[in-house]
Amino acid sequence: MKKRFIIKLSIILFSLMFVQSSIAQSDYEIVQNFKTKHQEIKKQIKDATSLEELNTVVAGIDQLKQEFVEHKKLLDKSLYPDNYDKSFEKLNAAYVLRQGDFTTIDVLQTEVVELEQQVEFLNRRNNELIIKIEDL
Repeated sequence: MKKRFIIKLSIILFSLMFVQSSIAQSDYEIVQNFKTKHQEIKKQIKDATSLEELNTVVAGIDQLKQEFVEHKKLLDKSLYPDNYDKSFEKLNAAYVLRQGDFTTIDVLQTEVVELEQQVEFLNRRNNELIIKIEDL
């Protein structure tokens, strides 16, 4: 009778250890999955070639935030020295910085077009003046 009790107790203890290890593994997988998706979004921000492409990343950031909000406490502990909120602050900062890059590029492209038009006008005017000088 005592032997049966010990066997049952052993089975219960092994079962609990197995459940505990599977929960720990699951926590590890959650953290790794978050880190992977976070890195993918970071790369998408960095690799965006247009403002339109960059704007599609915002949905990915929001989706990631919603997907892992239930694991916020786990991620706060696991993302040291950062935490859940800080990781999204960094993504948003990278997004804003990259958005500024594209805004600057657009402004510079506009300036280049205007300067090309001015050069073209000045070349025409210069040619007209050269012709007038030759006629004198």
